[in-house]
Amino acid sequence: MIDTDVTPKQIIHWFRQICDAVQAVHRAGLVHGDLTPGNVLVDADNRITITDFGFSQATIETTASAIDKPRLLGGTPGFAAPEQIDPAFGSIGPKTDIYAIGGLLHWLIFRRPPNHGTSLEESLASTLSSYDSEVLPSEAISDALRNILAATLRKSPADRTATVADILTMLGPSR
Repeated sequence: MIDTDVTPKQIIHWFRQICDAVQAVHRAGLVHGDLTPGNVLVDADNRITITDFGFSQATIETTASAIDKPRLLGGTPGFAAPEQIDPAFGSIGPKTDIYAIGGLLHWLIFRRPPNHGTSLEESLASTLSSYDSEVLPSEAISDALRNILAATLRKSPADRTATVADILTMLGPSR
């Protein structure tokens, strides 16, 4: 589990590995569905392992009751994409993991999920709000990382960056 304070260089190193791992999952035709700090392990050599594929093969059936009342269809509150809570946002697919990659980056930088609240209801309401959060320029975050957050944490899957490869391009070459 990634649970320690990290340097900006470590964030980039881990984030690149997370993206590579999720890209491999997508190439295998799967969606992870629950990318959270607790499901990302770091070994003694600073290598990342993605765990807990419990939601990766889950199928979602849309019913009238699911549309009428927000409910968690997979994922972890605070990190789950809007379509995992309300099918009106669209289908669960690779862009669901794109959102979660943005959530992991948000957590690495700010030490909190992108949709946080003091209760489950507040987290869900934040996720389902009708506006995309603006990522303001800050000395604590590079323009590249700010742009990745903005491109991945869009409420509508159609508005998110298309692929993990696009995220890696935005990140720039590895050093």
